[in-house]
Amino acid sequence: HFILITQDITERKQAEVALKASEEKFRTLVENAPVGIGITTMDGRRLLRNKANAQMLGYSLVEELSSTPVQTSYYNPEDRKRFLELAGKGIVRDFEVMMKRKDGTPLWTSLTAIPQTTETGEKQFITIVQDINERKQALDALKASEEKFRSLVENAPVGITVTTVDGKRVDANRA
Repeated sequence: HFILITQDITERKQAEVALKASEEKFRTLVENAPVGIGITTMDGRRLLRNKANAQMLGYSLVEELSSTPVQTSYYNPEDRKRFLELAGKGIVRDFEVMMKRKDGTPLWTSLTAIPQTTETGEKQFITIVQDINERKQALDALKASEEKFRSLVENAPVGITVTTVDGKRVDANRA
């Protein structure tokens, strides 16, 4: 004799398939994002990094970047302390910080970090890092150009006046 007990596990199987599909979408999103994405512990261990993050910092492999603590990526160690102070208050958005590439050259980045606590009570950060080096260089060039123009106008031997369309004086040099 046999006694058979059956149970309908259709819903569980459908949930497993849906979860697997969701995980695959997440993995594809993170791996192919044009910005650096990662998960880091408070003490600086890198738990997850995507390719963009590794390449941004000059590493050929995500595993190679993951073997280095976060602290070594800060160009100025004090910036890590400032970041941790801000993160203690909640989400950190657009924290501009100079990072250090693998070869030691500086890289301006904008860092967003979302603090989380795991089931075991460990504090972690989900981080999004954007390369803003070109933007910073463009701003520096603009400032230098403005300063050069300002100096040229201020030191010109002739009078230079800026007016509105209706003739109201807005600015003038010493001459």
